[in-house]
Amino acid sequence: MEQVIAGVGFEVVQFLVLLTTYLLSTHRASESWSFHSLAVKSAFLMALYSKSSFSRLPTAEKVLRQKCWLCLVYNDRLMSVAFGRPGLIQPSYSTCDFPPEDLDELPPLHVTRVIASLSLLHFKASITLSTIVADFAETLNHESLRNVPSPSASAIISRTVLLLERLSEWRSNLPKSLQMVDRDDLPDLKLSGKGELYSTRFRIFLSLRYLTSRVLFYRPLLDLHLELEPHEYLLVNSEPLGDIMLTLLKDCAKSCRLVIDIAKGVLRASGEGVNIQGAWWLSAHFVFNASLVLLGINLAMRQSGDISSHSWVTTALIENRNSVSDAVAVKRGLDRGNAVIARCRNALVRLAKSYDASDSLPGPDVAMLNREQGPSSSSQTGQDAQHEVDNYLPLDYNFDELASYSNFNFFSDPPHLY
Repeated sequence: MEQVIAGVGFEVVQFLVLLTTYLLSTHRASESWSFHSLAVKSAFLMALYSKSSFSRLPTAEKVLRQKCWLCLVYNDRLMSVAFGRPGLIQPSYSTCDFPPEDLDELPPLHVTRVIASLSLLHFKASITLSTIVADFAETLNHESLRNVPSPSASAIISRTVLLLERLSEWRSNLPKSLQMVDRDDLPDLKLSGKGELYSTRFRIFLSLRYLTSRVLFYRPLLDLHLELEPHEYLLVNSEPLGDIMLTLLKDCAKSCRLVIDIAKGVLRASGEGVNIQGAWWLSAHFVFNASLVLLGINLAMRQSGDISSHSWVTTALIENRNSVSDAVAVKRGLDRGNAVIARCRNALVRLAKSYDASDSLPGPDVAMLNREQGPSSSSQTGQDAQHEVDNYLPLDYNFDELASYSNFNFFSDPPHLY
């Protein structure tokens, strides 16, 4: 333990990076910050950010240090967004050359060359995406710390559009083997070999990161809508600004619904014996976040005034609400035995019922929230399921009592991520 705290040795840095990455995908994600801080400290002591510090080492050792530093930068960006804290690594130190694409120059691998090549491409795409997200998080941190005036609606829209353009450019540069997953891919996931399984895993993970990044970029726009006073809607929703905002919120909702659809597809494949996505906790986080945003978008659309002038708004409201019902069923299927997921599902059910109580639009029967939909990981009677959703955990439950829970499902045959 003293060696870990002191941060002595490259192996210690590797251990801390792996431990941080693991904790981020569990219910103990908040503990990852402490280990990440130690990893950053150790990496700076070893000057991993500078290639000159290990230029005399063999090629394989240099590549290991490059990848370790990039993983550290990636975790730093991810945690900055997840916890709303400034990153520990300054942007000037966040750049580093990618490892060589020539697999012969890489350290010994325990997978086929096809899978190794896919993993390297996935690694590069993830790092590049995190750069776009980090720039956005830095802007929000600057506005928060400097206490600058809130940007206008037109400024928020302009910034959002520019960020979406960067995401579109990132997506267009993805290799064919890592293209985004869409709804047409979900009903029937036929995997002919191990290479295709790994490719599907990487595609789904990148798709979830891409979609949740889009949702994140829309957040200031949604916040603006929800914070407006009733008398301010007439000003903000004036033509053409109001139409633009509603259209952007519609696009955000589409991304949220696709996140939930992907989780449904993953769960369906799992029921058929194909383990596409491990770390159910990560999937549950994406689904829960998407559901909350969908409810927020519906509230924003309803508060924006007369929706009868936009025929698609009514349809979008119903689609979003139906997707929330799907999310509840997905969370039940992801892991019924986990108390944290059950608590999130319980909160989502109550929020959805509160929304329904104030909604005059036709929507799903409230009972849809409390019955099984689609494949699940274990069997359960309807009465037990109802009890679990409504009474499993109160909303004021102490999360510290959940520290002993560790029944999360991970890859039985994990991909070798760089």
